[in-house]
Amino acid sequence: MLNPTLGEIAKAAQRLGYEWSYPAGIPSAEFLYLHDHSHKKFLVNKTKSPFLSSIQAKLVTDKYLSGQMMAEAGLPVAPKRISNEFSEADIAFLHEHREIIVKPNRMDRGVAVKDRITEEHDLRNAYQSAFRYGPVILEKQITGREYRVLVINGKAVAALERKPLVLKGDGHSTIRDLIVSLNLDIRRGVAKDRKPLRPISLAADMGTKLEAIGLSFDYVLENGQPKQISFSNHLDSGGIASDCTDTAHSVNLKICEDAAQLFSIDVAGIDLICPDITKPISPMDGAAILEVNPGPDILWHMYPTEGKPQPVADMFVQYVCGSK
Repeated sequence: MLNPTLGEIAKAAQRLGYEWSYPAGIPSAEFLYLHDHSHKKFLVNKTKSPFLSSIQAKLVTDKYLSGQMMAEAGLPVAPKRISNEFSEADIAFLHEHREIIVKPNRMDRGVAVKDRITEEHDLRNAYQSAFRYGPVILEKQITGREYRVLVINGKAVAALERKPLVLKGDGHSTIRDLIVSLNLDIRRGVAKDRKPLRPISLAADMGTKLEAIGLSFDYVLENGQPKQISFSNHLDSGGIASDCTDTAHSVNLKICEDAAQLFSIDVAGIDLICPDITKPISPMDGAAILEVNPGPDILWHMYPTEGKPQPVADMFVQYVCGSK
């Protein structure tokens, strides 16, 4: 019954000598009580701690407002505008920045996000898709490598790079064949089975996205030809999580800690894009914090595709219940 994240938190509690239970004794996939050594109870919602302010958690779901607050605080963010009705100002924003991202202001997990928009007709289509979910954000496209930094109680404790899904052609297999072959990898599966990779979807939406870059499921890549086919920075789209906790530069980790502190988010996932997280960000890099996420997923840090697993469930329990 436990959500995979809560399952890991429950196991961590047992490892550390704490107890856990369901609220009112009713099995739940979303909530769990953790008990400290004096049997005091702490209610957690996945990785949302009992110390998280509901006001602050709601604040960071507003991408435009939180972005403007970070800019005001001197943190690196991409230029953006919010729009409630498609207008000439949206077209002007595209012309100013040449390449932009369009997304709903309050959705997550890559819902209705369209990136690398350079043409007006693509902007109109992307806007219509995003507007179904409310006000729309237009944001300058920032190029670089994408990272997720986990902050617990003000300290950056883990970092990973989100690498895109790349297919390599063999000269005779179609893109559909290559995806089917990748899905046979025993490392691919659902989160509850602690798999470091997710299955790659062959749904119609993938076909539409392939068409947008001039490909199709029946297209045959040349032998040795690599082709990026993931279209979201979310790892559930088929990408790879590569741990970089030990190599991330302290300056960059401090920036992520400052972003979490700005919103008083005690357990936060900071999405950062920059040329290389091992080197300190400079004003000339074009680096940016994309989002501050309350209650972030910790499974990718625990079971990365590449690199060293991080004991972040243990860190979360120790933070909530207090170090032994």
